[in-house]
Amino acid sequence: MTFVAGLLLGIKWQATFLYFLFIIPFLILFMMGYTPKMEKETTLEKSSTKEQKQRSKHAKIPASIYVAFLMLFLYFSAFMVEATASALVIQQNHLANQGMLSTEIAIAGLVGALISMAYARIFKVLKNFTPVVAISLGTVGFIVCSQAPNMTIFFIGLLLMMISSLIISYVYDSILSEVDSSISNLIISIAQICNNLGAFASPCVIALLSGMTGLSTAVDQMRISAGILGVIALVFVVLAVSRNTKKASAKAVK
Repeated sequence: MTFVAGLLLGIKWQATFLYFLFIIPFLILFMMGYTPKMEKETTLEKSSTKEQKQRSKHAKIPASIYVAFLMLFLYFSAFMVEATASALVIQQNHLANQGMLSTEIAIAGLVGALISMAYARIFKVLKNFTPVVAISLGTVGFIVCSQAPNMTIFFIGLLLMMISSLIISYVYDSILSEVDSSISNLIISIAQICNNLGAFASPCVIALLSGMTGLSTAVDQMRISAGILGVIALVFVVLAVSRNTKKASAKAVK
């Protein structure tokens, strides 16, 4: 939608709001297909309030959940640099055709969305090492963008960055799903708060690390983000090994 809004901007700035019209066909299709029968079939039966409270009191939150919260916060703190520093990086490195940046970011975002849609197939191959590979590629992406000699290489770096978004799908699908159903909604809500806090606090986190390391330029910020993603990748290596060990132990007991 950002790409479409950019094209509409070529007409006049008021025209960018026309992209909201793309929602209308989907609303019409939803209204035509959503019937009372479908509503009944998709509505979950709720247990009694008393029973839910008892289950919530006895539900335990695994340590991996707290680690996942922290990793989501750090990931969004690092990833937001792609949006806040990309323009400054290409300006600092004096790249030609700087006007292509918005188009490259939009296309990379679309490719990232397609990759996220293929998460299930990717997970079947990489299993618990999915976030390790994704974050490692994202780390390389930040390094490539910080040193790109031209906009083509910079675009390749952006694509690598977008692959790192698979960490979100993995955390929600494989880690947060392990909690008891009585507190699952609470856990998912906290995870979303961590996402938003990470994005909001990104300038402060990067500024703090810049002050500690003495790295203050836009290129340096990209490298700091690469360092944060590197730490996240190492944490997920430990989690992957731990989860695989537990799975192997469980099979051995059976």
